Amino acid sequence: MDTQNQHKEYWLNLIIDRLTGTISEDSDLRLQEWIHASDENLRYFKNMEHLWNSMEIVHEGKQYDSDRAFLLFKQRIRIESTINTRKSFTLKKVLSYVAILISFIVLNGLAYQYYIHSSDQNIPQLSEIIVPNGSKTKLILQDGTKVWLNAGSKIQYDSDFGKKNRLLKLSGEAYLEVAKDENCPFIVDAGEVKVKVLGTCFNVRAYKDNEEIKVALLKGAVEMETNNGDMLKLAPKDIAHFNVQTKKAGIYHNTGCPPNCIGWIDNKFIFNGESFEQITKILERTFNVKINIHKETIKKRCFIGDFVNNETIEQIFKVMSSNEKFTYTIKGNIIDVY
Repeated sequence: MDTQNQHKEYWLNLIIDRLTGTISEDSDLRLQEWIHASDENLRYFKNMEHLWNSMEIVHEGKQYDSDRAFLLFKQRIRIESTINTRKSFTLKKVLSYVAILISFIVLNGLAYQYYIHSSDQNIPQLSEIIVPNGSKTKLILQDGTKVWLNAGSKIQYDSDFGKKNRLLKLSGEAYLEVAKDENCPFIVDAGEVKVKVLGTCFNVRAYKDNEEIKVALLKGAVEMETNNGDMLKLAPKDIAHFNVQTKKAGIYHNTGCPPNCIGWIDNKFIFNGESFEQITKILERTFNVKINIHKETIKKRCFIGDFVNNETIEQIFKVMSSNEKFTYTIKGNIIDVY
């Protein structure tokens, strides 16, 4: 390991020791001097501190202890930067930005948080949280908003979040319990649509491979604005939908089913007539598998049924195949349907 890498590893270890409360008095003094040696050092430390404080590490309803979280936090950090131990550190530039990759434990997998940092103080720093297939996570944003992210999802927000704005960019699916702030509306940018709220509980499903974006409101009130300029106001139990191909939007009023829309948080699947092709997308993301359907007629079959007891992918396919009369094989993470 070269001298520069040794330096960055040294300061990183001290920061993590501070965050986990294991730092010695002498090391804490050295870290304090380094933090206050430059504004960039201070910003970097604050970013790490915010990340650590905002993470809620979950596995089957149980919270991991901080020691285990710390170990993964430390093992998975990859810094693409050069730290100057005298006054400042500069980050290796990739189009004037750099990403610091941090991984932490989530349900059945890992989620990744990037801090995208610029040496230009006028450019807000960005945070991007990515949840791969087979995983879920929950986090608390700086304003107190709670966010549950489903498999195959990501969010972005900048360093002005909670101060000058509350803009969250979403790709995938998220359930949010938004902290109330009448002076600063919360906006979810899902690409083709934007959802504006002051304080409420709602679910947004906006996967890029889905034909529709859906917003389900559980409590409060939200407005969904499309790129066409259409504005839809939702009441509790309403589901707004936007077809990304036809660009048409509408509302299913008083459906009574928005609570079913967040069953994914507790590993519950509630299908109400979705096609088998739609269901396979959900199962692929949730279980991190690849499902190949070899008969076109199977894709369009609709399924009604609930899986609410943490069923495995094998159990789900056993039930569905008996009802829908198809055969299948499972080899590793590849499922072939005939």
